[in-house]
Amino acid sequence: MKAVTAKTVAEKHIAGRPTLYNAEKHIELLFEVFLIGGTVSMFCKRANIGRETFYRWRKEHRVFRVAYEDAKTYAEAFYDEMGLNPPNNFNYSVWLHTMKVRFKHSAERTLTLKYPKNKQNGNDFESQLCVDLLKKCYKGEITTKEFSEMVGALMKKVELVDVPKMKDQLSELEQIAKQHSRTGR
Repeated sequence: MKAVTAKTVAEKHIAGRPTLYNAEKHIELLFEVFLIGGTVSMFCKRANIGRETFYRWRKEHRVFRVAYEDAKTYAEAFYDEMGLNPPNNFNYSVWLHTMKVRFKHSAERTLTLKYPKNKQNGNDFESQLCVDLLKKCYKGEITTKEFSEMVGALMKKVELVDVPKMKDQLSELEQIAKQHSRTGR
């Protein structure tokens, strides 16, 4: 495929002629881009067309429209698999944001936190829960934003006299952080 350069894009705009749709070529390119999680913008760049052209093709060509719907499923599956088998240096927050915004995954998650009403191992409920939430954050089970929001709500309930108890638990958290940085997960 011809490389897209500033000159080729400028020439197309100066000429002012519409880009011709080629079902075989453009549907193949559509799947090539979306099979690796690509977007409409990425397709447009590779096809050397603008978004308006893309959406006009989708409206005018039923085969292209159907192929686009299928291609979106492949892109979503690409990201689903990434979440199940995360690569090194996986950014869970970015992945989750992509799933929510691009693929409309907006179901709220429910965390199962099992503690007695008031005490466990002599620690107060709120500080123990903060430790548990941090562990879930390190494991990628919740986002840092979710962690911050939940801990913020819990901290409103914790009295200042309980803070020294929480300091005792920091050593455990530091060990988790060191282990996490060594393993790269």
